[in-house]
Amino acid sequence: MSPSHQPVRLAAWQDLLCRHADLFAKLGADARLGFAAVRDDALIVCQREQGGWLASVQRFTGVGEAPVHLLLVLDAATMAKAAAADQADLLPLLRRQVRLGNIVCFRKAAHEELMAQGFADLMDAFGMDEMARAH
Repeated sequence: MSPSHQPVRLAAWQDLLCRHADLFAKLGADARLGFAAVRDDALIVCQREQGGWLASVQRFTGVGEAPVHLLLVLDAATMAKAAAADQADLLPLLRRQVRLGNIVCFRKAAHEELMAQGFADLMDAFGMDEMARAH
């Protein structure tokens, strides 16, 4: 991995968690969602902390080592759009980019575990409805 090309701005990611709290509230207490950019060493990890959801940055050393249940890897242009989103809602942007193939989704946990953790509605909201139904 090459070093980060731009500092990660967590405000837009935290806003996603707050704006769509109803989706994230359905996830299990241990559920973790990750976002990373291709050829970048930053991993945005979203997880429940003290009753709320928090976005934080960890070092991204690869898909296999990412400590999340579901990982979305964005192409560089999509990550730049997300970083520039500021107060805009990220969900429509991410959903569109998933559908266009500019975000690759990796299930890091078995399908049954994802469903038990409550990821079905979240995956559907992100445009991964086929993946949510796949066994």
